[in-house]
Amino acid sequence: MLEVGDVTIDVATHQVWRAGTEVPLTAREFALLRYFMHHPGEVLSLGDLLEHVWDANADPFTSSPRVILSRLRRKLGTPAPIVTVTNVGYQLVSQA
Repeated sequence: MLEVGDVTIDVATHQVWRAGTEVPLTAREFALLRYFMHHPGEVLSLGDLLEHVWDANADPFTSSPRVILSRLRRKLGTPAPIVTVTNVGYQLVSQA
């Protein structure tokens, strides 16, 4: 189990909860959130996400990380636990 603020994930069962409510995620969304959960408070660039969540053959110019991140943020609700750090990347912040 990993917990940051009111977001909890069970890495064994691939379940996610936000403030006690289960949030269904796709495998890629789960992998992305798990990476953020292992690096709370760190600012992660799109390059970091491509390198560690996508495979080694991922196109560095793909919009896929932005699309998946947008869907993940929408599913997690507001206030968004993953925030944009302008011109740098994204950061998982504790809302609790």
